[in-house]
Amino acid sequence: MSIGLSQSARRARRLALFGGSFDPVHAAHLACARLALEHGEVDHVVFIPAARSPLKAQGPTASGPERIAMLETAIEGMDHCSTWDVEIVRPAPSYSVDTVRALLAERASSPPSRLCFLLGGDHLEALPLWREVETLFELSEPLVVSREATTKERIQQLEGRVPQPLVARLLAGLIEAEPIELSSSELRQRLATGQDPGAALPTGVWNFIRGRGLYRR
Repeated sequence: MSIGLSQSARRARRLALFGGSFDPVHAAHLACARLALEHGEVDHVVFIPAARSPLKAQGPTASGPERIAMLETAIEGMDHCSTWDVEIVRPAPSYSVDTVRALLAERASSPPSRLCFLLGGDHLEALPLWREVETLFELSEPLVVSREATTKERIQQLEGRVPQPLVARLLAGLIEAEPIELSSSELRQRLATGQDPGAALPTGVWNFIRGRGLYRR
């Protein structure tokens, strides 16, 4: 059963969509959302877990419902965040441009005054491979959260690989912050060997993972 787009996301005038595997959702993801709300001039962030990234050989380790449940647990108390399972219920692979189109269709009668697409700097290298990347960022404004000290340079290195106007828009949408060096793949490796993730995972998400025995070898 689909959980659909939340009422808060339907009402928000300035909205950011935040896609990814979220396998599992961790502290860096939540920090990106908070930075978008604090510095990106948006009112609401929608977390959208992918069914499967077209740029990854394998799909997520945790199921769609499990990743939704972890996200719901992680954002408890974050009043300006919600989840949307549009990519999980849609046939894989997941394309961001299709998700933006779906959001605009959902909000056709009351479109947001500003629609952004939020991504971490770690996604920049593969950006030229994204489907209809120019259209994606014509339909939505990019918000890029610095995940490492070289994020600005990573954007500049896209020159010649994506159109120059897109490079300019990415630079204009850059939210510079303290580097956030934490990846889901590294976290899964730690969880597979039974290591305590510490502050990398919200307590509720860690309890959910232990209760389900997720990511253990």
